[in-house]
Amino acid sequence: PYAESKVAAEKFILSGAPTGSSAGDSSGPSGGPARSSSEMVWTICRLATVYGVSPRMRFDLLVNQFTRDAYYGEKIEIFGEQGRTFVHVLDVVAAFKHILGFKKSGVMRKVFNIGSTKGSNMTKRDLGFLVKKEFPKADIVLLDKVIDGRDYKVSFELVKESLGFDPKHTVQGGVKEIASYLDSNPNIDTYAPMFS
Repeated sequence: PYAESKVAAEKFILSGAPTGSSAGDSSGPSGGPARSSSEMVWTICRLATVYGVSPRMRFDLLVNQFTRDAYYGEKIEIFGEQGRTFVHVLDVVAAFKHILGFKKSGVMRKVFNIGSTKGSNMTKRDLGFLVKKEFPKADIVLLDKVIDGRDYKVSFELVKESLGFDPKHTVQGGVKEIASYLDSNPNIDTYAPMFS
């Protein structure tokens, strides 16, 4: 349902986006501007799985979760060998700012995958062992049971080639950053629902 709703939202957005001809400024059904307003710029951003420290910290995202578990000496449980993609929260912000400041013709009706062309695509197993480099005593448990069967590899070349944008952060750097956050916040319960 999550993926299907995102696809439906993209189709809805792009169905109302002008193709370059002058669109009227008619009102939409709620009295607000219509989706075909000529002043709107219609751009879709598909984010890789976000990681890193943020004001509203989450530990249900894979990089953050694996790092937290390794930090506290819990087992890193890996369900299957599915591929995943990752992007640091600050790179997401930088991408949005970059797109907002770009000329309209370069982003109008475009769909951009937001993630790094370097080291963003990896399996959950690869991620587990990357985290283990920072926490050598961490136990990795490979389980045959698959909870989330999504398996994908994503190209981030379009946003790099078209807009000159390539994220600066690495997953390994993000693991260190999250560990530092945990060092600085020893009294929080990162397993509490508020962190999911």
